Amino acid sequence: MYLCAMLTPRAEQYFERALLFLQSRVSGQPIPAALKSFFKKYPEMGSGDRKTVSDILYAWIRCQSLWPKEAVAIPLLHKSWIIVYGSAKMGAALIAQYMPGYTASEDKPSSRYAQLTGQALPLDLFPESEMVSPSIDIHELTEAFLSQARVFIRVKSGIETPLMQYIQSLNLQVRVDAPRTWSFPIQTSLQALQEKAEGWFEIQDWASQETLQLMEPKGGERWWDCCAASGGKSLMLYDAEPQVKLYVSDKRESILQNLSKRFQKAGLRQYSRLCVDLDFPLPLAEAGSFPSQFDAVLVDAPCSGSGTWRRSPEIAGIWPEGGKDELLVRQSNILNHVWPYVKSNGKLVYLTCSVYASENEEQIEAFIERSGAKLKVMKYFNRLKEGGDVLFGAVLEKE
Repeated sequence: MYLCAMLTPRAEQYFERALLFLQSRVSGQPIPAALKSFFKKYPEMGSGDRKTVSDILYAWIRCQSLWPKEAVAIPLLHKSWIIVYGSAKMGAALIAQYMPGYTASEDKPSSRYAQLTGQALPLDLFPESEMVSPSIDIHELTEAFLSQARVFIRVKSGIETPLMQYIQSLNLQVRVDAPRTWSFPIQTSLQALQEKAEGWFEIQDWASQETLQLMEPKGGERWWDCCAASGGKSLMLYDAEPQVKLYVSDKRESILQNLSKRFQKAGLRQYSRLCVDLDFPLPLAEAGSFPSQFDAVLVDAPCSGSGTWRRSPEIAGIWPEGGKDELLVRQSNILNHVWPYVKSNGKLVYLTCSVYASENEEQIEAFIERSGAKLKVMKYFNRLKEGGDVLFGAVLEKE
């Protein structure tokens, strides 16, 4: 057993429990489910204890590829904590043990890694880094992957003052990033706030909120959110222009049921929905309440999710079922199958939360080649430095 004399016995036990979990976990078992089962063996552990052990595990998950040839051990868990969390909680004692006299002009993961190892942070830490778009700074992406994200909310217009009063009454630490974009440290529980201010805000990353810049909805327009999932983008669209006519679809009925509940809480009542698999051509004439042409189609495409992997590092590098090639074909199929329903002088807005060029620029360029669509704008929305995600968006116009 490795002991760090500068840690308290309780802190030492946290690292020992984390190591035990890693050594006993069944390969392939999802981390959240495995942790739930593991903690049942230790009923004496309170929520704070479980949170600290989980933090140790997730620091290791972020950092494990930094030591590919070394088996997990307490010293590596210590170093992972230092790299990810710095001096937070037990970090001050660990820094004193492993990095005495540490100083850095910028205290960030790469600086702490360099002090620990005498080497620069490897830029291939992020999964399949060679596929990352040249529009994304790989240094920034790697740095972000080794740090925690923040929780962002989109505040409904007109209720900023009472919402801030609620937040202050709950003693929550909030940062106002933009007039209606606020954020909290990742460990913040918003449950009490959601109970007191239901419908006043939506949890949505800053970069995701910024994609509204591409939509520019106008009253009376017909918008089809064709890969709607739980409806976050549609809610943002409706909040920006309540007079749009919304049509939503997804291939999962259970997800659409969640969407309906979310819409109801937000006060959105007038919309049409459809369960459909857009991997295949769609005769919308058979869809009842759906028109045959739309002013705009929003394709929030299924993707790797790589722009959000800092939030769930345990799934980093894991592509959706079918793998990368099948996913790229699916994105292409969806574009092909919805484009006929964009009316003349209408537009298609394509979004992903990916940093990979193959899902973004290359996908759009290939579609333009075969469809004759006109590219209006194509860009990344990058809020890594602020604790957020990366999203990609493009607007295609039909002449």
